[in-house]
Amino acid sequence: MNGVWQSHCGARDSLEPFPRPALRSSHRVRHGEEPEEPEEPFASFGVHRPRHGRVPEWFRDSPAKRGTWVRFPPRPPWGGPLSVARPNMSPHIVRGLEMPKVPESRRIGRMAVNEVRALLERHGHIVQEIDGSNDHGEDLHVTFVQDGQRTEDSVAMQVKGGVSVRTRRGHRVPVGDHGDNWRDGSLPVLVVVHDPERGGLFWANATRQLRRGRALRKTVKSIVVSRESVLDDTNVDAFVTSMRHRLAWEREGVGRWADMADVEFAAGDIVKAFENEHFEPMVFWQRRGEPHAVLLHHDLDWEPVAIEEWMLHFKPIPFIGPIILDEAEAHWLMGCFKSTGWWRRPIEQPDPEPA
Repeated sequence: MNGVWQSHCGARDSLEPFPRPALRSSHRVRHGEEPEEPEEPFASFGVHRPRHGRVPEWFRDSPAKRGTWVRFPPRPPWGGPLSVARPNMSPHIVRGLEMPKVPESRRIGRMAVNEVRALLERHGHIVQEIDGSNDHGEDLHVTFVQDGQRTEDSVAMQVKGGVSVRTRRGHRVPVGDHGDNWRDGSLPVLVVVHDPERGGLFWANATRQLRRGRALRKTVKSIVVSRESVLDDTNVDAFVTSMRHRLAWEREGVGRWADMADVEFAAGDIVKAFENEHFEPMVFWQRRGEPHAVLLHHDLDWEPVAIEEWMLHFKPIPFIGPIILDEAEAHWLMGCFKSTGWWRRPIEQPDPEPA
């Protein structure tokens, strides 16, 4: 209503009674009979229209007796910000209406997650996607399956897609504020990048890189994903075997030290860990058939050092080669040498079969 409405009321004694409501068309009135009154609205609630023909007391002093001006804003032009599509009109021809847009990053992210999920599920592994509202640095939780049996080995995965993390030599995934969780969490965290223009999926062990950075006293700001670390149907079985091997050492309590030293423990190696009174860790590592062992020490930035039993001395101060030890460390190393002597024996070669 774009006009002006005004009500005028006369004197109190000249007020007219409320008009009777019109009869419904279905009523039939016979000649000489009084028509029936329609049922009062809201009669069941005790509200009745006064029948005495005068305005109720509460209405006599109402502001409606005075002139009231009501102004309405003008109707906006068609196509303006408040315009509404007409019925049966295509939304593409309605000017001024913008349909909600889906960000491109969502499509790229969903493609990456679906590619990783499809690859692992094709090979029988269990993949659980983490809900977006609970996504704090991990997108997938993967449990490995062998011969149809669920194993005790699980990893978490952070999946990235698109060219936003691409570099000339591969990819770099920012760590952000996830560094502590990825490094010290109960599950290793792998980073997987989906880049179909470069060949598909690429992966890296974020937990290992962060641990190595701590050993070198460096702050890792991004995870390096090499172009050679391809993950596809041809090597997924080798990938799973490698990760299960690492998880086995994690359960032994020495997987962390392998990551910090950037070395690989074989399945038959003997690995023993020790912490001195200053909580400085060191690791004794003996390979099968090797004449020497390997020492990994916190003070040496976890650089592997080859050691043998004859190199260990207790006087005048305990030391082994160029490394100075305290008495507890020297005795612990001596015990490691004595308990692994049989493992250093040369591996006997089987006799050649007669021609």
